[in-house]
Amino acid sequence: MPEIAKHGANVGATYSFTKNIKLNVRENYLGRRKNNTSTSISEREYIGEAFVSHTTLSALNYHNFDFYFSVKNLFDTEYYHTSNTSVTEYRQPQRTFMLKTTYKF
Repeated sequence: MPEIAKHGANVGATYSFTKNIKLNVRENYLGRRKNNTSTSISEREYIGEAFVSHTTLSALNYHNFDFYFSVKNLFDTEYYHTSNTSVTEYRQPQRTFMLKTTYKF
């Protein structure tokens, strides 16, 4: 399928400041992809490659709670995904902040 990149890669690393505090950083590489269709609005035959970074800071096992603060698309990279509809490409999410809490019974 031409709209799926021939090349892609993912890499991640986690650093433990303490037993309970961890920082995770992930990098995704999306290779160049061919557009299924092109219109006068978007005459790009190919969607360009992109590097997208994500990170999560975790505070674990604090009175049975785990806290996670995540940032998706850390550097606010502008990147697109191809489409097989009349719209030839979709902008992917910009920088997103998320907070998650879990409780262990």
